[in-house]
Amino acid sequence: MKKILIAFMVLSLATSCQVENVNYTVPIMVTYEPESVLTTSASLGGLALGDGGLTISEYGLVYSTNAQPTINDTKIVEGTGYGEFFKSYTNFLPATTYYYRSYGVNQTGTGYGEIYSFTTQQNAACSFNVDNVLDTGNYFGTLAIDYVNRDFDQTSFFDGNVQFITSTDWSVIRIELIFNEVNAQLPKTGTYQTVYNFNGFQPSEGQVMLRLSNYNSGDIGGFGSEPGKTVYVQNNNGVVSFIFCDVELNQYYTLNGKFTYTE
Repeated sequence: MKKILIAFMVLSLATSCQVENVNYTVPIMVTYEPESVLTTSASLGGLALGDGGLTISEYGLVYSTNAQPTINDTKIVEGTGYGEFFKSYTNFLPATTYYYRSYGVNQTGTGYGEIYSFTTQQNAACSFNVDNVLDTGNYFGTLAIDYVNRDFDQTSFFDGNVQFITSTDWSVIRIELIFNEVNAQLPKTGTYQTVYNFNGFQPSEGQVMLRLSNYNSGDIGGFGSEPGKTVYVQNNNGVVSFIFCDVELNQYYTLNGKFTYTE
């Protein structure tokens, strides 16, 4: 019984010493690698993994053009306590390299996650003063577009979730762009590469399906773009312009110009 009592006293003493000498630390943070980097946006995120023994008063991300971003640079608060976040952020400058990391704050100080860098895409390689006019090449010539329709069809045949189709009252030519975006949202500003389909791609990874339809009986018909062609998108608060800079579909069609969809 005496040994048990002594052991209990030693254990109690050790425990009381540990309580009195707790070493609190800054929060333990994890940074996720950037994804879906476009001209003015990127998907970023992180995780508040540990609080260091004290409540996390805020966590989020910081970014800068300097290699060591801190809370003194651009800071975006995402929550308190433990938590995880990952979403698309905007307002970045084109053709710019940024450094970012997650951060968390408690009474001890600020903890940071790993630093990642990303470089935003450049603006469109060409510009056009006239909207809703598209030069299709020597065979058909210039296409004047009256309006642009948006379709939300999500059937297996559609293979995507946001579709834009040009409409011209007198023309047999239609231009079709299909995107695969998170929550079927409008595509963000950026450079999109043409693909045959979206198999193997996650939403909002910068791909687009481009098709030209020719409804004139006996004519050369329509064509889909080969993979790897570039279509530029400019999204200004729901006013979305699609820009084509020498986008060659085949020997008959090379697209130059732009057209715009407005919600």
